[in-house]
Amino acid sequence: MASNGGLLTKLSGQSRVNAWTSPHLLACAIPGPGSDAPDSIRPILLNKNADYRRDRIPAILNASDVNDPEDLRKDKASCFIKMSVVSVEAFRQAFLDPESRIRLHSDPKPESHAEFIAITWEGGFLHDTAVHLNGNLNVLVGGRGTGKSTMIESIRYALGLDALGDEARRAHCGVIRHVLQSGTKISLLVRSHKPSTRLSAIERSVPNPPVVKDESGAVLTLSPLDAMPGVEVFGQHEISELTKSPEKLTLLLERFVDRDPTLIARKSRVQLELKRSRRRITDARRELKEHDERLAALPGLEETQRR
Repeated sequence: MASNGGLLTKLSGQSRVNAWTSPHLLACAIPGPGSDAPDSIRPILLNKNADYRRDRIPAILNASDVNDPEDLRKDKASCFIKMSVVSVEAFRQAFLDPESRIRLHSDPKPESHAEFIAITWEGGFLHDTAVHLNGNLNVLVGGRGTGKSTMIESIRYALGLDALGDEARRAHCGVIRHVLQSGTKISLLVRSHKPSTRLSAIERSVPNPPVVKDESGAVLTLSPLDAMPGVEVFGQHEISELTKSPEKLTLLLERFVDRDPTLIARKSRVQLELKRSRRRITDARRELKEHDERLAALPGLEETQRR
């Protein structure tokens, strides 16, 4: 788009506006990120020029010509496009959702996050069922009674998490008692990246507590939340139930409040100083009382001195 023969340099005036604002334009290629484009073109690419404003900005791609193997080393020669299958329609879907499906080499690398790899059941309603999970988004689709809620509650049970809502807690207990049933074993394979990348297996048999094992099968002295810190599970109707409770809704929204990492340490220091101050005040009051008692004897001493 920004080269000598590119759309935004070759065309001008209303023809350039019409070409750029066409609904059929879904993607454009430039050598690098939009923020590095020439000054005359950058506002258009970033959708900040009112004359060229679009409801959906085109996906920005890096796909420069490759004339020899060394060209492949250049970041502007290629980019990442996420597709479920390689097809023209998959390209089109990626262009419609570039924020989640297209990444340039100049974009920040996605941070590694904890993942659910797979879950299996031995016994109960889902006996001999195994589900491999995608590393990003997973969607459960099925009719009533096909096991969607059972799968969610199984993950919650394996992790040893409690439901937040009262109704959700009763529903969770009902699934464990009547659907999974006593003796059912749930195995959850997880991958965490902090402090180092490792695979762990979280196993729980109804009604026993969960155990965490390493890749060799050895039992670790970890809880499920040690293996998967920060994980949260919400049932089908639980979020709707939580919105009706101001206290629990506040608990959910609290995660969006900025936290000072030094706050706990500073509070501890303040509490320690308060304890020291309280002891000093107590000592000072005791000394004042002793001085008051000595001063109370002063008139008698003065009378004795005069006599």
